Amino acid sequence: MPACLDNVNSLKILKLSQNEIQNATIESFASMKQLLALDLSCNCLTTIMLNSHRYPASLTTLRLEENMLTELDLSLISVPSLVVDVRMNCIAYISKESISPKVKKLDMALNPLDCSWETLMERNKWRTIFLMVDFNLKLSITSNTHTIVSLIGGTYYRDVSTCWSVE
Repeated sequence: MPACLDNVNSLKILKLSQNEIQNATIESFASMKQLLALDLSCNCLTTIMLNSHRYPASLTTLRLEENMLTELDLSLISVPSLVVDVRMNCIAYISKESISPKVKKLDMALNPLDCSWETLMERNKWRTIFLMVDFNLKLSITSNTHTIVSLIGGTYYRDVSTCWSVE
């Protein structure tokens, strides 16, 4: 975080999009107690450290879309409710262990997720989806380029459409 923002305590929305930021950690913003929304979209992030006990206390929205993230670990979140947007990154896989129940909405649209039937069965991803629904998580993986498995009334079938979301 830029040094000029070190003592900014009343900031509610911080937009750092389109700044060619290459790495970041959520702990860098922890001193911003009033921060509600952090926008790091459209940068050059390949990794970001989000697994931490030190989040900005009031943070509710984290925008990371249009970066180059290849993985996502949201297993340790210290705020009560968080909306995360990671659309248009390079995330191919996410496990149930990497998403905290405190994540209330996760938008993963336009990532190269491997959602083939074989991969889902191999990794038991269908259990992940049920667990996410139990957490009341809103998960969007629309417009991915792979075959998606749809769950309707407990019946599993292949769906060649490119849209699927759990709301």
